[in-house]
Amino acid sequence: MADTSQLAQHQEPVDRAKLMHVFDLTAIWLTIIKRWKTLLSIVVIGVFISGAYVFFTSPVYRTNIGFVPPTEHDIQNLVLYDIGVNTHTPSEIFAFYKTKLADTNLQDSYLTSWVTDVFGKQATVSYVNTTGEGRQRKTGDWSVRKTITWKITTESQPAGKFRYGSNLLRVSTIKDPENYDVLQLQVDWRDPVQSTRIASHYAKFVNQHLANELVNNLQTGLNNSIANIRSNINFQRHVATVARENQILILEEAARTAQSLGYIEPVDHPANNTLIQITPPEQFFLKPKLSGDPPQLLRQRRYFPMYQVGSVTRSGGITTQGSTSPLYFRGKKALVAEANTLRLRVNDDPYIPELATLLEQLSWLESVEIKREGLQTIGHYETPYPNSDPVHPNITVSLAVGILFGILLGLMTILGREAYAGRERSPL
Repeated sequence: MADTSQLAQHQEPVDRAKLMHVFDLTAIWLTIIKRWKTLLSIVVIGVFISGAYVFFTSPVYRTNIGFVPPTEHDIQNLVLYDIGVNTHTPSEIFAFYKTKLADTNLQDSYLTSWVTDVFGKQATVSYVNTTGEGRQRKTGDWSVRKTITWKITTESQPAGKFRYGSNLLRVSTIKDPENYDVLQLQVDWRDPVQSTRIASHYAKFVNQHLANELVNNLQTGLNNSIANIRSNINFQRHVATVARENQILILEEAARTAQSLGYIEPVDHPANNTLIQITPPEQFFLKPKLSGDPPQLLRQRRYFPMYQVGSVTRSGGITTQGSTSPLYFRGKKALVAEANTLRLRVNDDPYIPELATLLEQLSWLESVEIKREGLQTIGHYETPYPNSDPVHPNITVSLAVGILFGILLGLMTILGREAYAGRERSPL
């Protein structure tokens, strides 16, 4: 027991001495001077790795375009308030443009045509992934930033084909939830001229696509309004035709009645008649001791086709219909002549009160022309120019990171080796 205690007391000063030796700045400095070649070698390796990363990584050039909402003048061709067609405000159209600009299918459609024009038929576009900021779980929308990465594959790759990321294209849409008027398009690509062209042409492509969609919807609404009015006109004409045919039947029936009574010519003193119908309550027409079933009437309603029914008034359950004399008082000759005249009529339009107004509305709507030219779903924006400075990789930052990483790794290496060597030299 005594030997163990003495050994512990002897080892404690040795460990403290080793710890003080490790954190002694003077000893650290002397160690660095002593092993400076090792430190320098590791720093050179770090710089070499950074240089290799810069060399083998494709430079990325960024193009930014900022958009503003359209004005009333920009969307004037879409404003058709007077014809009953749904229209949109500039704010609503700008919201549509935001959605279209970040649409994956729309980007795929544009990029497919773009790579065909630039690289030929051998070029293909494939989706990689979607990243961003402010993703909403319920809707899946990105409220701040949405970045879609595409891979451009070509058989005849240009001079950067061995560089990492040379075939990756990133299209980002940036919004500000607190500022509705903020919308930015960001395109990252290996060629500054092509990056600028993609951003500018894609903005116009989305504008044209949305403009066509809005115009088509507006034209559909206009066509529906025209179809509704035409349908109403046809209905009014059909009603007039049916009414004329019914009137012919009534006149022919009255003519037969007049003939049976011997009224060939009009009667000299026709009397004015008033039809009075007294309608008792429904219980008056029910069968006795009938309960639980729907009311069952005991008589049918009667009509008086021989009279020209006039105004109808109701008071205290009594219905009064003012009418002229019976039609057969006109005489058979007049009734037959009137029925033949109605039968020979080829156009009922002058006898339809609402038809003139409907025809005016139809003529006006058919004259409306929705113009597609010059329609802007976004406000004026400044045309971007190619950026000569790549945003990635940053040579200065990459070399600085390589040097710093080399220094830290070198210090850890030489201090670790020195501590390990000192531990082997120290006695137990």
